Amino acid sequence: MQTPITTPGRMRHRLTLEAPVATADGAGGRDTEWQAVATLRAEIRPVAAGPRDAADHREIAVTHRLTMRHRSDIDGTRRLRMGARVFTVLAVLDPDETRRFLVVDVEEANP
Repeated sequence: MQTPITTPGRMRHRLTLEAPVATADGAGGRDTEWQAVATLRAEIRPVAAGPRDAADHREIAVTHRLTMRHRSDIDGTRRLRMGARVFTVLAVLDPDETRRFLVVDVEEANP
């Protein structure tokens, strides 16, 4: 029997999965708003933190690894939110290809 990737008790963080919705801005362009798609639970583990260069300043990039039950609707176009914290999806992996769990690498957006 294969060892589980995580135990359900460690998936204690409640996250909201959000999808982008394009809306007209009234001037011929489009704005992106985020709409809640689902609420899910995940284990969150910090991976790394360090400086990176942005367009005109230096900022801190913080990455995390999330483990959650398998979902087929998580990809790089979506994001995850936990309260005021926003996580951009970097990569999604089904580690043992059994469709039981997903390992999602995310970067925490700076406010």
